[in-house]
Amino acid sequence: MVSAVALNSIIWQGTRMPLPALAGIVIAFGDTWMVFLGAALGYVAMVVVLIRLPADQQMVDRSAPLKEFFEGVSFIFREHLFLYYFILSYALMLLVVSHHQLMPAFADMLGSDERGYGYLMSATGVGSVLGTLLAPTARRYLPIAWVTIGGAVGTAMFVLVLCLVTRILPGSSGFLPAMTTVFFAAFMHSVFLINALSVLQLWVPDTLRGRVMGLHGITWNLMPLGALLVGYLTGWVILPDAMMISIFAFLFILILVGSRVVKQAH
Repeated sequence: MVSAVALNSIIWQGTRMPLPALAGIVIAFGDTWMVFLGAALGYVAMVVVLIRLPADQQMVDRSAPLKEFFEGVSFIFREHLFLYYFILSYALMLLVVSHHQLMPAFADMLGSDERGYGYLMSATGVGSVLGTLLAPTARRYLPIAWVTIGGAVGTAMFVLVLCLVTRILPGSSGFLPAMTTVFFAAFMHSVFLINALSVLQLWVPDTLRGRVMGLHGITWNLMPLGALLVGYLTGWVILPDAMMISIFAFLFILILVGSRVVKQAH
C-alpha cells in the first residue's frame, strides 16, 4: 500500500521539478499572466480527459450528504489514531509547509529574482520526488508510526534551518544553503505524507474511506492560510522570525500528539 500511494503521488510530484524553474524563466522574460494562462490550460486539458473517461461504476443515491459528512467526522474523533494523524497533518501544513506560499519573499531576502524563485521551487520538487520514491523503503526498517513522526520532525527542522539561513546569510551567499534546506524539507514532508496516507488507506473502513480521505484533502488548503498567519506576524517581526514562531507552535503540538500516535499504532 505504501508503494501504491507513492506511485500515485509521483504523478503530481514529478511536475514540481521542471515546471517551477520554467515558470521562473517565463516570468523573467515575459510576464506572470503567461504562467497563470498555462496553468489554466492545463486544468482545461484535465477536465477534457475526465469527461471522456468511461463511467462503469454503479451510481448510488446519496440523499443525505450532510449526514454522511458528519459520519466521517464522527469516525475520526472516535478512532483516536486517525484523529492524531489528522491533527499532525493539519498542523504541519498550516504551521510549517506554508513556507511554500512564502517562497517569493524568501527568494527576495536571498537577493534572487524570478529565476531564483523558480530554482527554489524546483529544488522543492526534486526533494518531494525523491522522498516519495524512498518513503516505502523506510517502512522496511522502522514501524510506520516512527517513520511518519520522523518525517514531520525532519520537515519542521529543515524549514527552521531555512529561516536561520535566510536570517544569518541574507543575500546571494545564502541562496545555495537555502536551496539545500528546501530540498531536504520537501524530502521529509513526502516521507511523512506517503506514510500518513498509507495508514488512512489501510485502516479506514471501505464505507468511510472516501469521506475520511476527503477530510484529509483539506490539508492542502491550509498552506495559504498558514502563510496568511505568518504574514500577519511580519507586522511585528521579520519573515524568518515569524516563520520560526509558527514552527515552534507546530513542535509543541508534535510533542503532545507524537507519542500518542506511536502508542495507538501499537
